[in-house]
Amino acid sequence: MTVEFIFSLLPAGESESSASSESGSESGSESGSWTSSSDDSTATSSGVEIIEDPNAPSPEDHDESLGSDAEGGVSPMPLFSYVCTVAFDWIADEALTVASRYTGSLDGAFREIETLREGEAPNYRVVCPSRDERICSRFDGDGFAMYEYVFKELGFRLPFSDFQRSTMAFLNLAPSQLHPNAFAFMRAFEIVCNYLGIGATTALFGRCFRVQRQAANGRYSWVSFRNAERKLFGMYTDSVKGFKDRYFVIQPISRTAYSEVSDLVVMRDEDGEVLRDEDGHVVRELCTRFPFFWWKGHFSSPPKHYVWEDDDLDDQDRESYSVLCKYVDRFTMSRWVTRNGDLVLDEEGVPVTEQRPINTKALLACRTPEETRTLLEAMPEKEDNILKQALDARRKKKNQGTGAGENSGSAGSPHKTHADERSTKRSRPSEGVHPDQSTLGPGRAFVLPPCYKDGGYFEKFPLAVSPDEARRISDMGSSSLQKQLACDGAAVMRVLGMAQVLASGGSGSTEALKEAEAAKKVAEDKMKTMETERKELRKKVDALLKQKDAEVAAEKKKLADLQLEWAPSADESSDVVTLKSRAEFVEKIDSLKVSLADMADVGFERALQQLRLLNPGLKEDNVGLSSRIVDGVLVPESPESEE
Repeated sequence: MTVEFIFSLLPAGESESSASSESGSESGSESGSWTSSSDDSTATSSGVEIIEDPNAPSPEDHDESLGSDAEGGVSPMPLFSYVCTVAFDWIADEALTVASRYTGSLDGAFREIETLREGEAPNYRVVCPSRDERICSRFDGDGFAMYEYVFKELGFRLPFSDFQRSTMAFLNLAPSQLHPNAFAFMRAFEIVCNYLGIGATTALFGRCFRVQRQAANGRYSWVSFRNAERKLFGMYTDSVKGFKDRYFVIQPISRTAYSEVSDLVVMRDEDGEVLRDEDGHVVRELCTRFPFFWWKGHFSSPPKHYVWEDDDLDDQDRESYSVLCKYVDRFTMSRWVTRNGDLVLDEEGVPVTEQRPINTKALLACRTPEETRTLLEAMPEKEDNILKQALDARRKKKNQGTGAGENSGSAGSPHKTHADERSTKRSRPSEGVHPDQSTLGPGRAFVLPPCYKDGGYFEKFPLAVSPDEARRISDMGSSSLQKQLACDGAAVMRVLGMAQVLASGGSGSTEALKEAEAAKKVAEDKMKTMETERKELRKKVDALLKQKDAEVAAEKKKLADLQLEWAPSADESSDVVTLKSRAEFVEKIDSLKVSLADMADVGFERALQQLRLLNPGLKEDNVGLSSRIVDGVLVPESPESEE
């Protein structure tokens, strides 16, 4: 099956990188724009045959149509300017047969594909693929396919970062060739690198992860990643379901977008000389920074081509890898549990644990930088359990599933995937686990074999390397093995030297033990003294609390008595009942005194008026309230009587 379309296979390099002027030649992939790294451009090896079109627009045509929107050499014109035929016979059936659910309409599609500030115009647009187009098709209008899952579930937003662009260019992969779990690893890796203050580079990513391919009957589909010998990142999910028909086309529509996905490359001939046109102008052509559609060039190289070992890293990336490993080393251990929540125990009855990796799923669930930083700061101390099957039979049953589109073949092999290879693929989540007798209690201590108790321990239980460890050792390069052996050998020698000194009672060890014992005795005495003081203080506090409780009770009783004494009697008038304090009572008495005096004065005046009426010649000298009548005469009260 072949499809003919227009595209531009432009050479790799930065703005001044070398490139061949011949349409069928290809150069190695570099850090700038992208091209296939295949050594052969025929359909049998790379899946692409280049046929030059004499009527195709030239770079000058691009230059003439740039306008003010094309500053910096970026054109909104299509990048694909050569006729070519692409063979799809290397692509697995599932990628060729699954149509997008969004062919007729984008209703229901998640279209939040880029991060925009308020009022900012979009740089990309979402377009429906046609009914005949598939995820691996070449799309018109400089478009490339992407899965909705990457944006909706994983929280990815355009534009691609420099790290993402360079990684896809290095791998010769289009965005849609990457499995969603691969995108999850890339995002989580970049987020953690930013948090730790280290650079997210393709080399460092290649040191942490290994390429894992999906193949069936010698035909390839999606590419994913797995952890290298050190498991630093957990899987986003063991099985991504329902993503294969959820894809649409992304098209750049602004100068900014074209700047992000393409470069204007200086063309050079086979001798490295800069090409010039008839007028002496340097020939430049637009080149995509990474493949826009499915490209077989990735599979032309074995998986080890994309592997980075310690010796392949520069000093900065080597230090960054050390920082990343030290961050994960701080994590608490995770315990294995069954689906019922029961702990998985080893043969000695000790809970099985493993080193906990970075939680990729929780990390990608964060929606703000504050949430991300809080999670990464708390992650080393966060405890979690890992669901494992307790019975080997159940585990084997789980690994017997088949499926052409989801099975992984052996790395780099174009042959059909066998059942045993699928089983290895599906048991991948247990990589990095050591289900041996190396834990005690919560998994914080290493238990040595009982060699003194059982002299024939190793005869009964011969030393063996687990398949997982053997695989990790096999994955290590020769230089890494030599370094590891040198490091481990030095460690063994140090242990032997220490044991020899301790066994012979060396002065250093004896003095250290004596100092430790003395320090222990001082600490124990201090603890006893502090405990005695604590008890004495507790007694004093209890006594003081008891005394205060008694005082509070006495005051409450006084208050109750006073309230009883001031309680109104049954025969009191209503105006007296309302009086609540001594001040109110005094005020009331004073008021009554004034009222009584006023009443007496009024009464005396009335009596005097009556006397005047009855006794017209009444003498009123020295007459007052204290006057009295003697023999019919009104006389004042004597001072003596008043006293």
